[in-house]
Amino acid sequence: MNADALLEADEAAPVNDLELLDAIWPALCDAIAAHDDPPTGVVGDWFWSRLSLEEIQSAGLAELQSAPPEELPEMTEAWQRLGRADMVDLLFAALTAPPARLDALEDRLDDLADGLDDLHVRLLRAHRAAFLATLRRPGSVIAPR
Repeated sequence: MNADALLEADEAAPVNDLELLDAIWPALCDAIAAHDDPPTGVVGDWFWSRLSLEEIQSAGLAELQSAPPEELPEMTEAWQRLGRADMVDLLFAALTAPPARLDALEDRLDDLADGLDDLHVRLLRAHRAAFLATLRRPGSVIAPR
């Protein structure tokens, strides 16, 4: 089942949270790349906050120190708008932390991780129509033909 169909099916009978996140993230990235314009509003906040998590989870907090500088304000502002000042603090701490301190920050992120996935799932479900519209824009990989 593709991402938009899974998101629709989730409305009638909720699917596994991680399955939903794992399906929506790459599909949303593809839809955004197809248009070369980052989303705005709640979809944009979801995208930028999720991007920061994906980068950290795949390469660690040190990855933030080499992230494109134009992405960092988007990430921190998204977390701020989502009411997660703790993530903003963590991102800023990671940017300036010496390598020896990154392990402690990674432990702090691990403590927050489940709540962050829950937040992303709640946003997907609460703003389903906005996510479906983004996924289905003409020219997107999964746009209806």
